[in-house]
Amino acid sequence: IKKWNIYSGSFTWIATATIDTGAATIRNIYLAKKPYTAFAGKEPTPVEVTDTYNFLDGLEQRYGVEGLDTREKTLFNKLNGIGTNEQLLFYQATDEMMGHQYANVQQRMNRTGTLLDKEFTHLRKEWDNKSKQSNKLKVFGMRDEYKTDTAGIIDY
Repeated sequence: IKKWNIYSGSFTWIATATIDTGAATIRNIYLAKKPYTAFAGKEPTPVEVTDTYNFLDGLEQRYGVEGLDTREKTLFNKLNGIGTNEQLLFYQATDEMMGHQYANVQQRMNRTGTLLDKEFTHLRKEWDNKSKQSNKLKVFGMRDEYKTDTAGIIDY
């Protein structure tokens, strides 16, 4: 084999090798971790670019500081296990760690609960069926927007 192509299987790591061209053998293989801030992006959606960058910078600063049997180490091992073609998983994990997924789910559950409470109260109190011959159908829904200035919570 005259030419070696060395790749890392991890999205957050790169691999390179030094090759002895005369013998066509690998001398050394080097692995280097890509800084998490390289994945911060340039688009200000759904949150400001600086928010994502600052979060990933803090994550980068914590890398290697944690003990072997800590929850942080487990988290970093999971991030390191994300494959080269699985960058979407990394972005979803970052989004969840920043609290966007949980916060928005909680907010939507609250809004849905409020809607159901309002509609059930309406059905219980205001609907009166004067005749046994009449049937009524109630369809309800909600069209709404949620805007907030809370840091890290995404408008929808």
